[in-house]
Amino acid sequence: MTVTTRVLFAQAFDRLLPVSVAKIGDRNHAPNVAIGLVLVIGIGFCFLTSLVNLGSIVALQSSVLRADPAGRAWRRRAVPARCAAST
Repeated sequence: MTVTTRVLFAQAFDRLLPVSVAKIGDRNHAPNVAIGLVLVIGIGFCFLTSLVNLGSIVALQSSVLRADPAGRAWRRRAVPARCAAST
């Protein structure tokens, strides 16, 4: 849990997340908002996995990431020969 809160704090400090996540408590100088955020997400995930099989969650996630209207998988486009020869 400490690694996750530190990552959230660093991202908020760099302004990749809202700055309020990087607020430090006066009493113990800990990122209290980041700790609370990790606890809420963790409890929500535990509740979700108690209702749904973890394999179903992974399958749904992988199907969403791989969804493409043309039915293609995520691939790098091939570099045309004329571009490859010039570099």
